[in-house]
Amino acid sequence: MHSTPRTALVSGSTVRIGELAGHGRPSEDRVVTTSDTVIVLDGVSTVTGDRPLGAWYADTLGAAIAELLSLEPGMDLRQVLAEAIGTVAGGHGLLAGSSPASTVAVVRRRADRIEAAVLGDSPVVAIGRDGTVHTVRDDRLARLVDAQPEAQEYRDLLRAGHGFGDRHRLILQELRDFQSGVVNRPGGYWIAEAVPEAGLHAVTASWPADDLAEVVIATDGITAGVEEYGLYSWPELARACREDGPQAVADAVARAEHEDPAGQRWPRYKAADDKALVWWPLTDGEEPGVERAGGQEAGVVAGTAELVTFANLNAYKLHPRDVGTDGWKARVTAIREVAPDVLCLQEVLVDEDAPEDADEHGTVDEAKRHRRWDAQAAAVIERLARECGLTATTVRSDGSTGPVAMARNAHRPWFTAVLWRPATVTPVPGGFRPYGSPDYWHGCTTIQLDIGAQAPLLVVSYHGDPFRPDFRADEALRLKGGFRRTGGAKPGLVLGDFNSISAATVGGVQQFYDAEPYSGQDHDDLEYQCVETVGDTTVADRRPTAMLLRRGFMVDAAAHLGAPWEPTVGHWEDGQGDPDPWGPRRIDLALATRPVAPALVGYRTHRSPAARAASDHLPIVCVIDPSKIVP
Repeated sequence: MHSTPRTALVSGSTVRIGELAGHGRPSEDRVVTTSDTVIVLDGVSTVTGDRPLGAWYADTLGAAIAELLSLEPGMDLRQVLAEAIGTVAGGHGLLAGSSPASTVAVVRRRADRIEAAVLGDSPVVAIGRDGTVHTVRDDRLARLVDAQPEAQEYRDLLRAGHGFGDRHRLILQELRDFQSGVVNRPGGYWIAEAVPEAGLHAVTASWPADDLAEVVIATDGITAGVEEYGLYSWPELARACREDGPQAVADAVARAEHEDPAGQRWPRYKAADDKALVWWPLTDGEEPGVERAGGQEAGVVAGTAELVTFANLNAYKLHPRDVGTDGWKARVTAIREVAPDVLCLQEVLVDEDAPEDADEHGTVDEAKRHRRWDAQAAAVIERLARECGLTATTVRSDGSTGPVAMARNAHRPWFTAVLWRPATVTPVPGGFRPYGSPDYWHGCTTIQLDIGAQAPLLVVSYHGDPFRPDFRADEALRLKGGFRRTGGAKPGLVLGDFNSISAATVGGVQQFYDAEPYSGQDHDDLEYQCVETVGDTTVADRRPTAMLLRRGFMVDAAAHLGAPWEPTVGHWEDGQGDPDPWGPRRIDLALATRPVAPALVGYRTHRSPAARAASDHLPIVCVIDPSKIVP
C-alpha cells in the first residue's frame, strides 16, 4: 500500500495524483492505492480540544479498506465499506454522532471491469473511449442542505460582500446542526463514520474496462472547480490532467479561490477547501473520442437513461469574416467543451448592404438582398456546426432535405439558429418554423426534435428585443402562444438571450432567484432594461418571463433546480467589445414547459477561458432526461 504518492502503479497503469491543503493546517484529504484499487477520502473533523480528527479518520479508514481488499479481493465494494467502517469504529471505540467522518470514493479494477463506489461528495468520473462521460456521485446531503433556508441566506450574504464573517460561521453551524439530525438514517444521508450500515448505501457503478479511456476521482475541493466556479467541464478537467497533471489542476482551482477571497463571486462554505485529485489512464495514451456531456452535469448514477444536453450561446455578432480568426476558434472551442446535443445560437449576422444587391442604376433588389443574407448566414452556421460535430439541416414534410434551421427579421440580417448532434437528435419532418417581423425584433427559430422521448420536443432559439420593454413583453406572449396546446403546454424548451431579468422565485416565496441588478445605477441605457424607476431605485423589467412562468406554464431551469446563481454577461471589459455598464447579470435563460420540468436534471453556466474569449455572453447548459418528459 502507498499513501498519497505523486504517482502510483495500479493495474499496470501509472496513476497521477494532485493534492493541496485549502487552509492554514495540513490537508484532511487522503489518497490510498493498492495493486488494483484507488481510494480517495475527505476527512470531516469532530474537534476535541484543538485536535482535528478528520485526517486521522481518513488515514485509518483508508488503511482498513485497503487491507480488507487485499484479504477479500472479490468482496462487493459496499460490503467492503461497511466492514471497514465497523472495524475502525469497533477498534477505536467510536460512537455514532460523536465520531469523525469521511467521504469515500473507491475505484477498483477486477478482470475486465471497472467498479466504483461513492459515499459522500467525492465523485468518480469515468470517460469512455468514445468521449461519453459517466458521473457517479452521492448528492443526498447536498439536496437536503440546499433545501434549507440557511443555505440561501449564506450565499446571499457572500454575494452582498459580507465575507466569511461571524454571521456566516453561525449559519454554517446551524446547517451542521441540521446535518447531525439526518446523518446515517433512512430519508437522510449516509457517510463513513461509526455506523457500518452506511457502507451498504454507497452509490455504485460498473463498466467494461475496454469501454473506458480514463477515470477521474476528486474530493469536493476539486469538484467546486467544475460545478461552482466553471473553470472546467469534466472532459476539460480530464484533458488538463492528461496534459498538465492533476497537481496543475489543483493549483488552478486554488488560484481561483485566492482571487475571490470573500466568496462574493462564488458563494461557498469556506474560502478554500482541501483538494485531492486522481487521474487513472486506462489506455496507452489514447485520447478519448468526440467528447459528449452525457450525465456530467446531471449528477446521476451511471446506468440511468441516456441524457440530452442543451446549450445556448449568443455568439456576439458572428460574421462571415470571423471564420478562421481567434474569435472563431474560441467559439468553436467553447461549444466543443460543452459538447451539446442541441445548441441554440443567437447573433449571427451579415452585412446589411452589398454592391451586388443593386442594379447598374443603384436600385436595390430587396428579394436578391434577402437571398444573399440567407445564403451567407447559412454558410456560417453550417461551417460552425460542422466544426463542432453538429448539423443544422432540416427535413421537409416529404422527407427531402430542408433549409438550415435559422430565422431573421425581414428587415435586419441578424439570425438565430438551432444546431444538433445527428447521432443523438433527429429533426421531425416538417417541424421547422422560422419567425421574423413583425412578431420578433430578432429572428426566432423553432423546430421539433426527436430526442428519444415519447413525443417530439419543441425547441426555440430566441433573442429578445434589447431596446423596447413593451415589445419584449409582447414577444414573450407570442412565445407562449407557440407552446400552447389544448389543455396545457407542449413539451418544449426555449433558450436564448432574453435581454431581461428572470422573474423566477425560489423557496416557494416571492424571493427572486435573480437579485435586483440595477439598484443604485444611474445611466441613460437603464430605460431599456427597467420597467420603472422608484425614487433612486431602478427596477428590472421582469414582465417577459413573468408571463411565461405564470402558474407554472414554464420553469426557469436554473431556479427550478436550485443551481448556484451565476451571471451570463458582464465579464467583458472595455476594449473587448461594447462596454457593459450594467454589471454582472443573468439574461441568458433556459425555460422548460410544464411537461419538461420533471425531466430537468442539470444546469450550469460554462465559464472556461475559451467561453470568456468567445463572446460577451457565456454559454448556459441544461441537461434533460427524455424518459421523464410528460408526453
